[in-house]
Amino acid sequence: MKNSLDIHQTLKVFHLIVKHGIKVEDAHRLNGINAASDFDGYTVELWDENVRLSVFFHNKYSVDYQRAFELEAFYEKLLAIEKMKFDKID
Repeated sequence: MKNSLDIHQTLKVFHLIVKHGIKVEDAHRLNGINAASDFDGYTVELWDENVRLSVFFHNKYSVDYQRAFELEAFYEKLLAIEKMKFDKID
């Protein structure tokens, strides 16, 4: 995810957080990243204490952050979640 955002990879991480994370109010949380969607699922949000990533319909997105190193740390958290191994109990 360095330098550009891979929407498909981001949505995969969103689903991992929702499936394996802890429910906290209207969101799910896993390894410091929160995930939530609007009522119809067309907008999903991922955030931590410094960065908020919103993914909209047609793969458009916006990222709100103050410092570049915070954004880079956020992307590293997303990559770490993607690489996590989960038990396949479905």
